[in-house]
Amino acid sequence: MSGFESVIGYEESKAELMRYADSLQHPEKYKKLGLSMPRGVLLYGEPGLGKTTMAEAFVDFCKLPTFHLRKEKPSGDFINEIRATFEKARESSPSIVFLDDMDKFANEDHNHRDASEYVAIQAGIDDSKEFDVFVIATANDKRSFPDSLLRVGRFDKTIKLSVPTGSDSEKIIRYYLSQKNTMGDVEVELIERLMEGRSCAELENVINEAGIYAGYAGRDQISQDDFLKACLSMMYVKKNNDDFELFDGTINLDSPYIRETAAHEVGHVVVSEILEPGSVSVVSINATGEGHFGTTIIRRPEGFLFSIELLENDVIRKLGSRAALEVVFGKYDVLSETDMSEAAKLVSGLKGGYLGAGYMTGRVSDNLLEKSEYRVEVEVEKYYQKAVGIIVKNRELFDAIYEELLKKETLTYKDIAVIRERINQ
Repeated sequence: MSGFESVIGYEESKAELMRYADSLQHPEKYKKLGLSMPRGVLLYGEPGLGKTTMAEAFVDFCKLPTFHLRKEKPSGDFINEIRATFEKARESSPSIVFLDDMDKFANEDHNHRDASEYVAIQAGIDDSKEFDVFVIATANDKRSFPDSLLRVGRFDKTIKLSVPTGSDSEKIIRYYLSQKNTMGDVEVELIERLMEGRSCAELENVINEAGIYAGYAGRDQISQDDFLKACLSMMYVKKNNDDFELFDGTINLDSPYIRETAAHEVGHVVVSEILEPGSVSVVSINATGEGHFGTTIIRRPEGFLFSIELLENDVIRKLGSRAALEVVFGKYDVLSETDMSEAAKLVSGLKGGYLGAGYMTGRVSDNLLEKSEYRVEVEVEKYYQKAVGIIVKNRELFDAIYEELLKKETLTYKDIAVIRERINQ
């Protein structure tokens, strides 16, 4: 594949770049319209999204002389290289200057954005105005650039690449899977739900890790279970409070810790499924050491908009873990301290923080802080009682998911749907 055919998904971003590419390939038809030719475009976004691949696709599509610039020299020598690169581009115009990882050209931050490297780029672009030189650049973070560099006439367009979602995510997953030898049980939807919010690089890494699971087991095909293990081991399930690991295949069901961990996670699951049916993608437990090693992965519907109701659901869902331990075991869940803290923060935000403008200025009295904390505690307790009510009312569903989780260690949204259907019959 060549040009934009090599980029999977990102249709809107590709369409924007193709318009710019067409203006470089057919300048005469745009000049007839009395238009000024664009000078440059910046692609930015978090690492691992394929910005360099997108820029290379643009360059390949345009088929013009291209001068690739990436910082590999000390600052003084590199500034000279910037100047020399633009001079070569002018001599070869129409041409393209490709500034890869431009935010790495200088060690500046958003408070100190006058680096000599960026001044040299501005000068290079300005000196090329009478020539057909187009600049395409990539960056993880554009905040370190001076405003003068990003103004119209230098970079006429900035395009943000975001984590792929929905159909884009599905296309990328299918592309990576097409390069692997997989079993027929592999479900794209499950992988997409597990990898929601993850970059292309992370997705490719997890799929490759699944292949390592299969190869180590002596199989010549990658199974659905391999993908599930790879995703959980690399993304979600903790070991020793820092690293990640799955079960080794053995689990002591008589261990109070295992049963409490399972109840903790199922508390999240039941509350989530009652408030937002089908929202749980995966729930898993682990027992490799001290601490809490279970996880519940929630999936929001595509195109959803945050609302007060959804935020309140998040609060109740977080409190479901502690509610489950109280209802099932009649004890306080020491594993839910993080959930409680996060729920309190959400409640504080939902209720306006209770601190008023003084919080922003730093002038908050101890008395006001105490009152605010008390009010948050009162509201958290109200939401907690809702979580308890959901667990009590849906105890049959809780018990069914709980026992199945202890048996299988990991349940997907399909497993949960089967259990719900059986309970509702």
